[in-house]
This record gives sequence, structure tokens and C-alpha cells, in this order.
Amino acid sequence: MNESIWKWNIVVATKDQPLYVYALNEIGAAVSYGVGGHKDETSLEVTLPIRDIKSCEQSQAQGKLDQFLTDFCLSLPLKAELEKLPEKDWLAENRQSFPPIDVGSFFIHGSHYDGAIPQEKHVLKIDAALAFGSGEHASTKGCLIALDYLKDKSFKKALDVGCGSGILSMAIVKLFKVSVLGIDIDPFSVTTATDNAKDNKVENLINIIEGTGYVPLKSDDQYDLIMANILAGPLCDMAGDLAAHLQKGGYAILSGLLEEQEEQVVQAHAEHGLKVAKVFHLDGWSTVILSKDA
Repeated sequence: MNESIWKWNIVVATKDQPLYVYALNEIGAAVSYGVGGHKDETSLEVTLPIRDIKSCEQSQAQGKLDQFLTDFCLSLPLKAELEKLPEKDWLAENRQSFPPIDVGSFFIHGSHYDGAIPQEKHVLKIDAALAFGSGEHASTKGCLIALDYLKDKSFKKALDVGCGSGILSMAIVKLFKVSVLGIDIDPFSVTTATDNAKDNKVENLINIIEGTGYVPLKSDDQYDLIMANILAGPLCDMAGDLAAHLQKGGYAILSGLLEEQEEQVVQAHAEHGLKVAKVFHLDGWSTVILSKDA
């Protein structure tokens, strides 16, 4: 199936480059980057499909990118140029470029993979070209490592805020055999995560809904495991909501933050009585496990 693909050439402040790369990874974009015109600038070359639009006009494509910047609280690029690429079967090409990933107790592969499957692993099947979070990014790997760290714990009810492809919701189900509510602001993510849950035969324990942060929850909804793999800013803004919905004795896993943002995120949650149980660092990104006293 041929798709409309756009190339977005942008220049961003070097300090913003990791956040752009993370956010673009989350929407399924392919990113390459190099030094910009000045030492404090970085150029990014981004290719991404314009979803649900068979013949997308320039203004429609730009509108989606503007919404992307808003959703991820990103600063405007210093320079930007958008061009349409020739149509081809990008989905098939992207699938073939997605190798299997082995992280802790988990083995992640695309639907095209026909190699050996480790029987002792929890297997997750994800199509990289459709998924917001295929396991490749350090923040997603950090979350899987954090779940593995908690594998001897017992949980009854879990929440995945910003669930994306549903990869972490499915990992929770595979590891702990508990029900998971996944929430994502993007309706395409809701559809993708729901389809992935069915494809992995865990749909009976996963419910994916559209919404922003903790807004869809009732005030007294409680979870003993909360996953939030988003960005540092939203994590800090929603620290109070997380604390309110985390059951006493429960754990929260936070990721999507750079190592230099770790202190501010931890402090924001400490103000609501949450304590650091464990921290993992991977390729400049932090994953933090927090606990709430019983």
C-alpha cells in the first residue's frame, strides 16, 4: 500500500534536539540529524506518513505538524521546510528495518519477523511503522527494564498514561496478569494500541481510551501501578494527579525525561509525598520508579 510521505527539514536549538527526537520517535517518524548553521543549532531531517489523509495538501500537513508541536509542548523550529516525497510502500520498508529487541524479560518483534522466538521471554509483537513506541527508544527500554525490576511485586490494577502503541500496557499484562487502562491524547494511538492488544491476545485485560492525562478518571479511581512515559514538563504538571490516583503502597514508573531533567521531575513528585525507589539511566535518558508509603 502506497502512502503520502512528507519530509520536514527543520533547524532547532541544540538543547531542544533530544526532546524533538524523542517526540518524533513517539509519532513514528524517521529522524536523522546533524550540525546546523551555528554551534548551538541542530538540523533535523524528518520523514513521516500523514495518517488518514489519502491526498494531503500542504496546509493539512502543516496543520498536523503544528498540532504535533502543541501536543508535545515543543518550541517552534528556528527554520522549517516541508516537502512531499514520491509515493511508495513505506510501511513495508519500515517493517523490514525493525529488528527484534531483547530487553530483560521481554522480546519484541515486528509482524514480519520469522526468526526464533525465545520461549522463556514475554513476547510482544509490534509493527514499527504503526506504533508510537516500538521498544527502540531508550525511554521505552527503560520502562521495560523498570517493569522487570518490579517483577516480584504483586499488582491488581494498572494505568498507562500516554500509552502510545500500547507496548507498555501489554508488557504489564504479560508480566503481572492484571487489567490495564491505557490513555492517549491521539485517537490514532487509541486505535493502534487496541489493535496491538488484540494481535497479542491480551485485549481482555486492556482497555484503551482517548483523553488527556488523568482527565478521564474519576476522582476516586486508584491504581497500584502507574506508567507515564511522556515528557518532563507534563510529568511535573501532572505530579499531583499521579499522587492522587496512586494507591498507598503502589509504584509509579516515569520516563521520557533526560538525565538533566531528573531532579526537577523527582522534586515535583516529592512535593506530593512520593519517594524514589530506583532510577535507571540509558543513553542520556532517565527512568524513575517512585513509591507511595502504605
